[in-house]
Amino acid sequence: MKKQMEYYLGLDIGTNSVGWAVTDKEYNILKFHGKQAWGATVFDEASLSDERRSFRTARRRLDRRQQRVQLVQDLFAEEIAKIDPRFFIRIQDSFKYRDEAGDAHPLFNDEGFTDAEYYKQYPTVHHLIVDLMTNDSVHDVRLVYIACAWLVAHRGHFLNNIDVDNLDNIRDFAQTYREMMGFFTDNGYDEPWKDVDVNALGEALRKKQNITNKTKAIKTIVAGDGKLSKESREDFPFNQELIVKLMAGGTVSLKDLFFKEEYAESGSVSLGMDEEKLGQIMSEIGEDYGLIDALRKVYDWAVLADVVGDYRSISEAKVAEYEQHKEDLKNLKYLVRKYLGKEQYNRIFRGIKKDEANYVAYSYHSDEKNLSELKKKGKEDFSKYILKALSEIVPDPADEELLSEVRSRLELRTFMPKQKNTDNRVIPHQLYQHELRLILRNASKYLHFLSEGDENGITAAQKIESIFTFRIPYFVGPLNAGSSHAWIIRKGEGKIYPWNFTEKVDLDESENAFIKRMTNKCTYLPDQSVLPKCSLAYQKFMVLNAINSLRINGEKIPVDLKQDIYNDLFMNLKKVSRKKIFEYLVRKGLVEKDNGEALSGVD
Repeated sequence: MKKQMEYYLGLDIGTNSVGWAVTDKEYNILKFHGKQAWGATVFDEASLSDERRSFRTARRRLDRRQQRVQLVQDLFAEEIAKIDPRFFIRIQDSFKYRDEAGDAHPLFNDEGFTDAEYYKQYPTVHHLIVDLMTNDSVHDVRLVYIACAWLVAHRGHFLNNIDVDNLDNIRDFAQTYREMMGFFTDNGYDEPWKDVDVNALGEALRKKQNITNKTKAIKTIVAGDGKLSKESREDFPFNQELIVKLMAGGTVSLKDLFFKEEYAESGSVSLGMDEEKLGQIMSEIGEDYGLIDALRKVYDWAVLADVVGDYRSISEAKVAEYEQHKEDLKNLKYLVRKYLGKEQYNRIFRGIKKDEANYVAYSYHSDEKNLSELKKKGKEDFSKYILKALSEIVPDPADEELLSEVRSRLELRTFMPKQKNTDNRVIPHQLYQHELRLILRNASKYLHFLSEGDENGITAAQKIESIFTFRIPYFVGPLNAGSSHAWIIRKGEGKIYPWNFTEKVDLDESENAFIKRMTNKCTYLPDQSVLPKCSLAYQKFMVLNAINSLRINGEKIPVDLKQDIYNDLFMNLKKVSRKKIFEYLVRKGLVEKDNGEALSGVD
């Protein structure tokens, strides 16, 4: 400005824009280079760190899967190179067009044994795993590698502590039921049901039937007459009717389940939801999610029992699913071709329509050009689509039983099962580890390199199993010490492998570095560190601070009683209510049972 003068600068600062204006003392907008001195700057809104963190976590998970497979490759490389030097090169180039890759087949390119013969003998990897588990005759080393690499890459979850040598416990429902009841007792609530026949409840959960019938069956077992409480009580603030419906696989309102109006906008929940939706619900309802988590363990047990069935291993169950799908497809084609005609047959089994839940959309099997126009459909949509198509059929007497069975299984969503589905999330790693052990035990009889020890006496078979079971402890974090997100403390140089992890990494110092990394500085004393809110020391301070406010008949309670309440109640129960404290004081003879007003100072 050519002349000096006083002026005002006004700012309107938002999350993704800043508005501004320059005025004189009378609030007239000034001019700058002949233009009014006001406007707005718009920019992208800042994203929270959790979004980037989720991408980073997924990237690390995939990287570690590839690293596990690469370690298995290294152990098999020398032996495989003796018979097929280009085997791993072909696998690496499998995404290329065949004329670009230079090999006619991506896996087996031998004379007399190509991918065509391989897939004819082993339609799925589970067929191969079952063969290697149950047959100790000599197999091609490449087949053993394919099975081991697949198991190492798809090893199941690590949430179950069952012993890999005692897998029968997986079918034991009693332990799962006790864990669910433990949620209620640990939080100071009454058990919802007494004297339940646990075995009968487990059978009801496993049985394939619709949600309505399963709900009725469970209610009869847990309540006899089928009547359950729908009211909130201090000793049980949940809707028992809706708890049973959740266990049966139904969908319920969060507001009605917890008797909390503030959950109205959170909508509904079912135990079969995917992890992303359940994660969102967890963030919205906080500690109340503990009930959902406890019930989901029961639901997951039923899903796992259904996946495994009466088979000895997961792969045997998956082979049975493959054969069942094959048989179901044959029967469905027969019915459609005979009763619905060629046009409907082509629509169901060959049609490519974006919003149609036909067999092509369900199996998601088509050529590359059509897949881009296809929208994948799940079991629910596919079953409804086929049921509608079959409703037009009036069968001959000879086909009545077949059609009835197909319709029944479609209604139960068990028709044409697929090996790859969302139910696989419940498979614990111990089941796959058991299969890996059997494969390595049989293969070691004819692949001698698997049983030969290195300079430390560790065999290749032991290394493969250690690759399978290895998990980086959360307090160690990323192993790349140069990363800005890493805090690992090493005690030995050299490459870190699953079988030498404890020799190369200082676990105690890494744990200390993790804790220090999580602490912040004090707002009032910037040079001083502060305890995390959820640390044991600070949580103890908060509990004692709350106990300090208690009053009996308006008088402060003595220090000895404070310590008794802390040790007897808070150190033994996950949740301590006013009722629990009052009952404790009654037992100690400090207040009368009918004098509920004697206790005060409770928030």
